[in-house]
Amino acid sequence: MSPKFAWGNAEALLMSAKRSRSKSSSLRKAQRKALSAEARESRQDRRKHLPNRMVQCSKAPLGELTAIDWNDLLGREHFQIDLNSVRHIFAGKIVLVTGAAGSIGSELCRQILECQPAKLVCIDHSETGLFYLQTQLRENYRDAAIVYCVEDFTHSDPVKNIFDIHRAQIVFHAAGYKHVPIMEENPRAALENNVFGLIRFLDICEAASCEAFVLISSDKAVNPTSVMGCTKRLGELILAVDRGMRCLSVRFGNVFGSHGSVVPLFLKQIEENKPLTVTDSEATRLFITVGEAVSLLLQAAAIGKCGEILVLEMGEPIRIGDLADTLLRRFGGLQTLRHPGIKLTGLRPGEKLHEELFYEYEQVLSTSCDRIKRLSGIVPSWPELKSQLETLQALLYTVNDDRLRAQIQRIIPEYCYMPAVTSEVHFGRVASLPPKDYQSSSPRTAFPSSAGQTVAIDAGFLQS
Repeated sequence: MSPKFAWGNAEALLMSAKRSRSKSSSLRKAQRKALSAEARESRQDRRKHLPNRMVQCSKAPLGELTAIDWNDLLGREHFQIDLNSVRHIFAGKIVLVTGAAGSIGSELCRQILECQPAKLVCIDHSETGLFYLQTQLRENYRDAAIVYCVEDFTHSDPVKNIFDIHRAQIVFHAAGYKHVPIMEENPRAALENNVFGLIRFLDICEAASCEAFVLISSDKAVNPTSVMGCTKRLGELILAVDRGMRCLSVRFGNVFGSHGSVVPLFLKQIEENKPLTVTDSEATRLFITVGEAVSLLLQAAAIGKCGEILVLEMGEPIRIGDLADTLLRRFGGLQTLRHPGIKLTGLRPGEKLHEELFYEYEQVLSTSCDRIKRLSGIVPSWPELKSQLETLQALLYTVNDDRLRAQIQRIIPEYCYMPAVTSEVHFGRVASLPPKDYQSSSPRTAFPSSAGQTVAIDAGFLQS
């Protein structure tokens, strides 16, 4: 047999095998197509027979989900804020930001860098978060002096060392625990971090001769029903004390698109074809975009006086059910709120039906910035507050959750919670929901039309 003849036979066999594989492949494709069509028909048939509450939304492309017009969701125009008037406050200064890798912290870093500080010190306990922040900032601020410190602000000795080295002049404190249900299960962690850690951090800043300290507060500090909200209110009271440096608190509501907030959760549920979980059909929240919040924060840092609580304008409250409905219409293919892609889950421990921006006894005053208000009200003296906080700290790991919450209520009389049925010592027990009738039917959230209106002061505020 000649080599040429052998090769001819092999070539023929190879071509025959290719044709056979091609036929098999075509057959398999046809079978898969038929099975896919059958499965699709089966799913559609099953969906027709599901009750309304179980109908899921159709899947939207991930790229489409991320292209969100926040202003459209807010139902208002974006706040136009000119930062030129405050650039000189930060230009040439050494600015330090805690929680720098978070949503607010990272945007603070970007906007502060636009003001050309002498140095920006970024502190966060998340190494991965700082890595991503560093990657982002390097692209746009190659010549800026930026320091990244992987550290927990509650660790006094390492933080002292950071201040000794970098000599920060202005501090934005964006770090802290913020998730209400998680902190209801971990009240001691919330107090250790947001209250006692804050006090130690303030002492370090004051000893380092810082010029200004700005605390990021929350609307959950008003008439709190959660431990987290109480820690934010305690932070406001602690900063209201006259110190050697200018300290102020800035109170505002939810930030659209921040880590753990409701919009990214809804988008993830839509992408995964899962029902959108809404706590209550009547629940409302106050929203602001991260860019707006930070621009107003910088304005507040420039105009705020020592011990003041400033409040950012948030616009009208938004029903969470309406927000879910809007996202479903846009990305999920559902047309009404009654078409459930939406599942009502009930309020979680510590949550309120409506959030508020002001206490009834707080006098709301105007500032040089239309979208920032200044609050005036009676606060405890530092000796009194310090004594109550020392008692709270002593009880931290020696009593059960109910007694701990009772001590918090002695400091914040407006704090409303429902004691557990049992009184056994059990650290980390989930708190009960607050009484239903506590939820305000008309929460004080809007800026008053006439600034400076006199309101009654709650005489019980100073009682121990």
